[in-house]
Amino acid sequence: MKISVGICTWNRARLLDQTLEHMRQLNIPQGCDWEVVVVNNNCTDETDDVLKKHQRTLPLRRVFEAQPGKAHAMNAALEAIEGDWILWTDDDVLVDREWITGHLRAVREFPGVSLLGSIIEPEFEVEPPAWLRKSFDQIEGAYAIRRLGDEPIRLSQNDVRTLPYGANFAVRTDVQKAHKFDVTLGRAGSNMVSGEETALEIELLESGHIGYWHPYSKIRHFIPKERLTKNYLRRYFYGIGQTSVIMSSSRSVPLARQLRYFASAALSELNYQSRRPILSSRGRVRIMTRTSFRWGRATATWSATRRAA
Repeated sequence: MKISVGICTWNRARLLDQTLEHMRQLNIPQGCDWEVVVVNNNCTDETDDVLKKHQRTLPLRRVFEAQPGKAHAMNAALEAIEGDWILWTDDDVLVDREWITGHLRAVREFPGVSLLGSIIEPEFEVEPPAWLRKSFDQIEGAYAIRRLGDEPIRLSQNDVRTLPYGANFAVRTDVQKAHKFDVTLGRAGSNMVSGEETALEIELLESGHIGYWHPYSKIRHFIPKERLTKNYLRRYFYGIGQTSVIMSSSRSVPLARQLRYFASAALSELNYQSRRPILSSRGRVRIMTRTSFRWGRATATWSATRRAA
């Protein structure tokens, strides 16, 4: 069996260097061939120098994709990969030595499986502030953390709480090549729209493919100090609100509902600002993230309806 590791990167040469350095320590099972396909999504930093460095010690192939956006980059990777399975991860992770071994165990354990996801733990650059520590279980998704226990879970398109995050999921290659990523979703530049992996996973499950989350394969997701702020969380959940609209089956919304969305966001903001001094850390974070989601949903609905018109 051949495994293709897929990584898309944009201007994070330092973190990518760290990620690839850890991949040198991977335990590759006997009889398994592997490759690392890294897509340079029009980087302007030292990404190419990092890739050249690691080509000396890893089975690494470089792909260039000029069109900005993670979904475009992932689709470019799909054109290049040669493995039987694709193990998708990010340019800011630290893989466990048994990362590949764990996914292969799941392939053997679940006959007919097409989609797999596994553990993502946090790796903080600095100690998080107290308010974030107290609230972290509420907002783990903002940091792509996925810890679902010690037993495998059959995936369902009706329960997004168990769907894998993009930093640690695997897809059978022949299945993946028939289901490309939606390029209207995913990060592009500084925007915070996401959902390209979730949309793909739902599409696969709705098509009848079998998926499992399993506890055999672990990575640590590097969380820089700049993300340990309320401003980051507000931007992230604003992007989730936008994503919910883009993923909706109907992107043209009646004016009355648009106004309700804006009213809901404004009232939520007023509630947050007025009660913030007296709320607990968990209460502040809960209302703040809900408010940001509502602003993102309201503005994206307005924009989508204008484009549809």
